Amino acid sequence: MTFNEEMDTSTITTNTSDTSCSGSLQVSSDSFNTCVQMSSSSPISSNSNKTYTLDPNDNLSYVTTYQIRVTTGVKDTTGNSLGYQYNSSSVSTTSIDPNRWGDIKTHPYTGYSIPNIRSVSFGNNTYVAADQSGNILVSSDASSWTLKTTNASWFFDVAFGNDIFVAVGYSQSAGGHIVRSTDDGSNWSEENPTLRSTSTNGTLYALTYAENTTSSNNDYFVTVGYSGKIARAPDNGSGFGQSQENVYPSLRETKNYLLGVAYGNQSFVAVGDDGNILRGADNGTLNVWDNMTSPTTIDLNGVTFGNNTFVGVGDNGTIVRSTDNGTSWDNVTSPTTQGLEGIGFGNSTFIAVGASGTILKSTDNGTSFSSMNKSTTLGLYGVVYGTNKFVVTGSAGTIIVER
Repeated sequence: MTFNEEMDTSTITTNTSDTSCSGSLQVSSDSFNTCVQMSSSSPISSNSNKTYTLDPNDNLSYVTTYQIRVTTGVKDTTGNSLGYQYNSSSVSTTSIDPNRWGDIKTHPYTGYSIPNIRSVSFGNNTYVAADQSGNILVSSDASSWTLKTTNASWFFDVAFGNDIFVAVGYSQSAGGHIVRSTDDGSNWSEENPTLRSTSTNGTLYALTYAENTTSSNNDYFVTVGYSGKIARAPDNGSGFGQSQENVYPSLRETKNYLLGVAYGNQSFVAVGDDGNILRGADNGTLNVWDNMTSPTTIDLNGVTFGNNTFVGVGDNGTIVRSTDNGTSWDNVTSPTTQGLEGIGFGNSTFIAVGASGTILKSTDNGTSFSSMNKSTTLGLYGVVYGTNKFVVTGSAGTIIVER
């Protein structure tokens, strides 16, 4: 707080005992029903006793609006009191906590080469991450991780549903590769999807779990990948089979790579190369997919669903959004030109991650995004919300946990 003349420092006081509104300088976020407790009753003075710096007893709440009040108890050095009580007309909102994202967590890798962790999921109080070397990482707190090895060459995504984790990717010996765990990531078994191939044209890039469906076969997993391939499995994550489009490629809605898939409100959305957006109806089969009009031709790398909204992200900072179950889409103004690789939703918040440690946040249902402070310059790929915090994974074994 800065005054236009030198003040009597003995009259510049704050409350240090509790959250009541006392003292001649007060800070409040609830119209002065309560006030922020300060650490010192005498604010730090500078600028020839014209400027006073307040020091709260604890951190201010993130993204909260505060007002400052100056009472008539303040006096200048000649004894003149403030003519009237002043409440700041312009509000001050705290910025995103610069330490919101914790240090990179210790990962269990050994050796010279540390792989990129492409995806992370959460369920049954367990975090499961999958990397680009065919490894699975498991944690109960996102701080310490246990490494599980598989026969896969790469994993690109992992998802949770019906008490089961499923990871998808690629194996050099069998093309599309799928593993599943029914014991919270302790043990993993390999699946044999009918869309396997001994070349990279079997690669599976993304996975989602369709919950609360109208299907006669109950809930189920859906995976997408190379050249528009789509497959589904029952809710136990076993027995992935091709959709009709895969058996008869001429029926596919796209030959583009599909890199992301999400489910919500009885609708599927898959996104991929050249801004491709597909919408799938939940009617018990997976041969009812339609191309949607996309607002971009830039590659889209990921999509998620939250609060009746689909949000997709892609190269060059591209963000697209749909509020009508994936039928129509609009571009969202992005605060970055960095490539965005993944997006997650939790606690009414969308978090997007990407190149050079980019982390974006939206608290208005995907209408706008703002940049968050970085804790790394490495590329980030995966994000999930669990146990009241977001967890982000990325290049060179990066695992970042929200404080």
